[in-house]
Amino acid sequence: MRNIFIYFILISNLVVAQQKEMTLEDAILGAYSSLRPETLNGLSWKNETDFTFMKNDTLWGGTVKKNEILPVICLKGLNSIIKSEKEFRYFPSCSWLKNELLLVQIQNSFFVLNLERMNLEYKIELPDNAENAMFSETGRFVAFTQNDDLFVGFPDGNANHFRRRQRDCKRKNCAPQRIWHHQRNF
Repeated sequence: MRNIFIYFILISNLVVAQQKEMTLEDAILGAYSSLRPETLNGLSWKNETDFTFMKNDTLWGGTVKKNEILPVICLKGLNSIIKSEKEFRYFPSCSWLKNELLLVQIQNSFFVLNLERMNLEYKIELPDNAENAMFSETGRFVAFTQNDDLFVGFPDGNANHFRRRQRDCKRKNCAPQRIWHHQRNF
């Protein structure tokens, strides 16, 4: 009985000795290093129950119903589907569309992939000086600006150009009206 009591005292001293008080400096500086929680890179929701994230050169997928993580597609598989002039060195940013298609964007190129059939549904390439690109899932187009003019790019390579014109105002202190003029080019 005496040996058990001594053993209990030794163990409790070891447990108490491991507790460390945290200073304010440890809490603030540790939030960026040792105390930072794990994060998932490229976390994106596929639908209401499934999610994907990037780790190394693979897009991984999981579901909230099961504790199971499976690879969705790797960088080599992505390169084989897209078949562009240059192979991707890293996995690009991506997001899921409503009908479970994967949207991949690299600089001014948008690729829509069907991973069930492992094919490229369509791609939209924008000019090099395109800015403020926004993909429209419902319309299957990308709106972008070029020199303060609005363009809409389509998968067939055509783009609609909306040029801004200003009309002179007849009164002295009024601001000119802006009217968008529709013109098709490319």
